[in-house]
Amino acid sequence: GLFRYIQTGATVQDLTVTGTIHPNGHQDDLGLLAGSNAGRILNCIASGTVMGDNRIGGLVGIKETGGELVGCAFSGSVTGKHSTAGVVGENRGTLTRCSNSGSINTHDLEDDPKTDYTNLAQLNSMENVPAYTDVGGVAGYSKGTIQSCSNSGSVGYDQIGYNIGGIVGRMDLGYLTACETSSCTITNENGSYTGGIAGLTGATVLGNFSKCTLSGKKYVGGIVGSGVQENVDGSGSSVRWNYSLVDITDCQQYQGAISGSDT
Repeated sequence: GLFRYIQTGATVQDLTVTGTIHPNGHQDDLGLLAGSNAGRILNCIASGTVMGDNRIGGLVGIKETGGELVGCAFSGSVTGKHSTAGVVGENRGTLTRCSNSGSINTHDLEDDPKTDYTNLAQLNSMENVPAYTDVGGVAGYSKGTIQSCSNSGSVGYDQIGYNIGGIVGRMDLGYLTACETSSCTITNENGSYTGGIAGLTGATVLGNFSKCTLSGKKYVGGIVGSGVQENVDGSGSSVRWNYSLVDITDCQQYQGAISGSDT
């Protein structure tokens, strides 16, 4: 991106970045604005295309502990394998009032044309099938804070994937509140844990709203695909005071307007 690292104490403000990132070599920690951020990013806009492997974001690849993104937006397309999103691939800090209107993992990095996943039983080994994890509209994976963020972009397609969400793919720790998805499609037809706000959460999800179309194989919920009963530190997920107006078009097992599972 424009910056490889934004260090603690640094501030980047009021920048607009447009471009394409698809490196031939190292394909981790990629974003149009920065690969890694431990400082403050305020009111920045990015548009374009980002393609890579792990921790891939429209603006920032990985946001370190203490890092902040406030009032930032992305439009365009982002494609990655693990921890992929429109704003930041992996969030360990704070995301506030950020938005995505781009397309996130709506096509396959490895398939052109894409694999026919309708006859999975005929495949000899699941090792031959690409699986994507932790994909979201705003953040792919988070153990920080996400508040007052929004997504209107499509996320996913009929790939094999896990933890696909309108705002965040997976949250292990932290807090997600006052976020919204609207007029978007969240697709994970051959995978599990798909949510209008979060695919899989072990954190607090409070006071969010989703209005989108959802599909997945197992565990599809208007707010979260599923919660986690107990994290490593002994805490569990809390999903409260959320509202959804969603259309679940396809799900073979475990679906609900709020959660696909009551765990």
